[in-house]
Amino acid sequence: MSSITKIPDRHMIHVTLYFAPENVPIALEACKALFEEAWKEPQLDFCQVVQHVDEPGIIRIQEAWNASRKYLDEVQLHKSYYAPYLEATQHLWLRPREIQIFERISGWTSIKPSFAQDELEPQ
Repeated sequence: MSSITKIPDRHMIHVTLYFAPENVPIALEACKALFEEAWKEPQLDFCQVVQHVDEPGIIRIQEAWNASRKYLDEVQLHKSYYAPYLEATQHLWLRPREIQIFERISGWTSIKPSFAQDELEPQ
């Protein structure tokens, strides 16, 4: 059996948030400014928001970072642009957010151009 090789300083962060379905548009609107600021970070390689197919009040923010865990914990998570989003949405949470941090595994990433085609082509 081969060993697992992790890609150094490459992390995926998943933040799961729980809202009443009618509050999801409010949360997404507040998230726009956060994403605009976060996207300026050179260490952020990918970000998207997804919605649970059966429970529309559950959304997940997915981010891929080219940064050490120490940097994420000590620097990135303390950036000032998170505060307005939390102020605008935290009172709407039905339960505490869940934050999960994963390390990428070498040889297990594939992305087809069609993945983001609907996002990149003019409508």
